Amino acid sequence: MSTAVTINDVAPKTQFTATNLQTVFSCNWTANATTDILVYARATGVEANDLLQLISTVDYSVTFIGGTETVRVTFAVGRTTGDIVTVVRNTPADRTNLYVNTNFTPSMLNNDFGIQTLVAQQNKLYDVNIAPRYQVSATIALPQDIPNSQKTGDTVLPILVANQIWAKNNANDAIIAYDVPASGGVAPKLAKYLVQTADAELPNSQAMGALASGLVVNTTTTGVQLTRVLTGTANQTTITNGSGISGNPTVAIAANPIIPGTEGIALPAGTTAERSVVPINGEFRYNTSTTFIEYYNGSVWIGLGDGGVVDSITGTANQINVDLTNIAIPILSLSSTLNLPGTFSIQGTTAVSAIINDSTLATASATNVSTAAAMKAYIDAVATGLNIQGSCVAGSTTALTVTYDNGASGVGATLTNAGVQAAISLDGVSPTAGQRVLIKNQASTFQNGIYTTTTVGSGATNWVLTRATDFDTPAEIQPGDLVILTGGTTQATSSWIQAETVVTVGTDAITFILFTVGFPVGVANGGTGLTSLATFRLLAGGTTSTGAMQQVVDGVAGTLLRSAGAGALATYTTTTYPATNDLNTIMFASTANVLGVITPANSSILITSAGGVPSWQTTLPAGLTYPGSGGLKSFQVFTSGAALTYTKPANITSILVEVVGGGGGGGGVAGAAASLQMGGGGGSGGYTRLWVPSAAATYTYTVGAAGAGGASGNNPGTSGSTTTFSASSLQATGGSGGTGSAAVSNASGASRAGGAGGSASNGNLNSAGGAGQASFFLSGIGHSGGGGNSIYGGGGMSATGTGAGAAALNYGSGGAGAGSTTTNLAGGSGSAGLIVVWEFA
Repeated sequence: MSTAVTINDVAPKTQFTATNLQTVFSCNWTANATTDILVYARATGVEANDLLQLISTVDYSVTFIGGTETVRVTFAVGRTTGDIVTVVRNTPADRTNLYVNTNFTPSMLNNDFGIQTLVAQQNKLYDVNIAPRYQVSATIALPQDIPNSQKTGDTVLPILVANQIWAKNNANDAIIAYDVPASGGVAPKLAKYLVQTADAELPNSQAMGALASGLVVNTTTTGVQLTRVLTGTANQTTITNGSGISGNPTVAIAANPIIPGTEGIALPAGTTAERSVVPINGEFRYNTSTTFIEYYNGSVWIGLGDGGVVDSITGTANQINVDLTNIAIPILSLSSTLNLPGTFSIQGTTAVSAIINDSTLATASATNVSTAAAMKAYIDAVATGLNIQGSCVAGSTTALTVTYDNGASGVGATLTNAGVQAAISLDGVSPTAGQRVLIKNQASTFQNGIYTTTTVGSGATNWVLTRATDFDTPAEIQPGDLVILTGGTTQATSSWIQAETVVTVGTDAITFILFTVGFPVGVANGGTGLTSLATFRLLAGGTTSTGAMQQVVDGVAGTLLRSAGAGALATYTTTTYPATNDLNTIMFASTANVLGVITPANSSILITSAGGVPSWQTTLPAGLTYPGSGGLKSFQVFTSGAALTYTKPANITSILVEVVGGGGGGGGVAGAAASLQMGGGGGSGGYTRLWVPSAAATYTYTVGAAGAGGASGNNPGTSGSTTTFSASSLQATGGSGGTGSAAVSNASGASRAGGAGGSASNGNLNSAGGAGQASFFLSGIGHSGGGGNSIYGGGGMSATGTGAGAAALNYGSGGAGAGSTTTNLAGGSGSAGLIVVWEFA
């Protein structure tokens, strides 16, 4: 310092809590140089005694206000609300003057004294914060919020009051005063304990009173105590007082128990001499002397094998079997090769031998019953040639525009709509998902068959049909397969027969031929009851009460058929016809409700008259002129299509072609907390114009597609496609996509470039498309890049703050970039290009 300064007795450290995006922090104490200032910051929510972060000097600058009396720290980027910012003076204690062979001046001495005073203040601050000491007062806390990097250990031992001890805190970086529990003991708070009631001094203890009733168990891996209740198994065991609350739990066999398992259960076993001395009623045991299970019936032991009921039993060969294997009670059954003796009658009169086996059932009667084999043979003979398939709700009437996928040799084969997207409709029927339909009119006949509706389709999705699972293999597709249609405007109740032999599905033809027509069935001769009609005679709805058809009586030659009104048959009337082969004659309806004719004169034109008969005239009425030749006659607009053909209309000689490329999409953004991200806008397509004085009959053209907006996240928009017109290789390229934006750790507000405009070539007039706007930030508010303007109008509008990118508004214009602070958002899409053909005669 060149002059003496007043150095107040102020600690050279100041701590601030930042407001939203605060950049300037001022300290009312003296410093010697900007390089002697250290700045620390701590993010919002971090504990005050945790490590501070020393900020790099490239992120802030230091200036002095009013000489050196006020230190001002200015951050390049504003701090987040709640950040803790600490400014500390760190003046080096270096000797500044040797006072040897120098001009000793008061200012030199004052300068040195000032520096030494600053160092003394700094040493006092460090001494207070670093030197270990006891806290001298319970109400005056010593500062401890300097960086851990400048600590040599715990700096303060707190004053202890009654029932307190010194202990390390959980983070192991400070000595704290620990309150001894009032109930006694100095157990650490982090240890595991069982206590009767919850104790705040033992936060990790398990309070027994908080557990549910039951038996207490310990989990060995976590040390957590749980409660369990003994439960029984239905029809096996019964548990009484399973929680142990009201006494000891008891376990008993359930009433009417069901013993689980599959192997068996062992009974008490012993000899006859080892029976119970005083048996009880119902007692069971296995008698090893008799090798029977036995039970006590209240008076005697009964063996379940001898029992005194059956001593022996035998069967009869081919009649009755007796099974005594491993059981005490025998089982009787008919022999598997039954040969009944005597006469066996059905319905009391028919002998078994009379059952017929005639495939025609010719001898079947009330007493002669046919066998199952005979009945099957009869049914098979009747049904020979027809294999009935499941019905379908509707059938096709014309070939469908589809894409065919043969699946796995026909299994899972599909027909997918390749025409205009719409819900599927067949013969006036709209099948629902899962309903069967008959496809029989395909030009590629191997595509025909019975299908199930998989996807109904809509104006935005294609319908899909899948081959029916009972009609998708060669074994299932046979000649003679009969399919009935249950619905349809023209085919309801009709039936169709498949006529081909199919070896390979997807290759061999599948052909359906009409077998029976649907109802109503046409009636011969209109239901007149006549076996024939007069030559060229017409039929009309009859006027009789039965409604029978009637023939219209012929008129004389050269007459016209004329309605006679409601309730009457039409009749023939005489009128005037033009001369034979007179192509210049005009016919008109006269006021007498008959046709009139007028024949033109040479070089005349037909002039109409409101409410009157038109006439041929050689001169024009006042105010009328002849149509001129040449000039603009029409125009055509093309907004989509690739490699399509423009055909010049008749009588057109010249065309003027305007071409615009597709617009680029806007950039997407990846949002994050405390980050403002704005994407760039997409460029518009180029523009060119060409005059073709002698136009060819046809030209090939492609309309450039729109560029897609960048997907949500740090993704650029895609470029629009090129629009071409084959006359002179006319073309306009699409605009480029806007740049995306990635999330960063602070609100840096980095600008993102917009996409370049497309170019144009080979026209009489070539013009580049408008570039997409770059994103920008104004007064802390972000604005995404707007889409570039094409010759036909504006691109997508810029987003302010958070918002998805807006789509382009006009042909060939670009989409806008997205903007976000928290979430990933997509950019706006561009617009497709355009071709306009102006047609001149």
